[in-house]
Amino acid sequence: MKKVESLELILKELKDDRLSSKKSFAQVVTVGLKSSAAQVSLIKAAEIANDAEKRNAAVVLDKVELPESASSDGQFGQEVLKACEVQDKLASVFRLQRMSGPPLPKLQLQKKEDARKIMSRFNKVKSNIQDCLTAVIRPDLSQPEREKHRAAWKEAMMKNNKAGKFVFTVRNLECVKVQYKEGEVYRPWEARETQKSNVQ
Repeated sequence: MKKVESLELILKELKDDRLSSKKSFAQVVTVGLKSSAAQVSLIKAAEIANDAEKRNAAVVLDKVELPESASSDGQFGQEVLKACEVQDKLASVFRLQRMSGPPLPKLQLQKKEDARKIMSRFNKVKSNIQDCLTAVIRPDLSQPEREKHRAAWKEAMMKNNKAGKFVFTVRNLECVKVQYKEGEVYRPWEARETQKSNVQ
């Protein structure tokens, strides 16, 4: 958390420097990346992004109304943990930047079991968490995994639209049939359009 805050301070200083000295964008970025705090933070973020085990211990939220300042991100993460009844301490909260739209908060936990617990409970408790009423949660996936996940959901939506009921879902990046118990009523399904998404 301290590393993220220090990186934000460095970026703020770089913005101020840019306005006062009229340096090119490349010069400003180069100066910022030379600082040891920025290098350590970027290296750490790259390591986490390339480590499948650490990604399995993380969740990403979308459609969360976070304030501009990242200073309260740690508190937000603690609220999510408390609401989902996860006892472990939160390792860190990152803001993943996107091409367009607000950044996505990523909660990096210590254990993948805690990430699974949050994934399973979040939709039931999100109305109790400030700024999460319309939030959507997903696992932290690599780019190829995200593409496979989107394709699987597109297939599931088309099959559910055709069936007119919730028969297919996505598990382990694959479109699978929902295992209903004998006599259990199918969950309702509203026909939806399949669309391209640029969510990161």
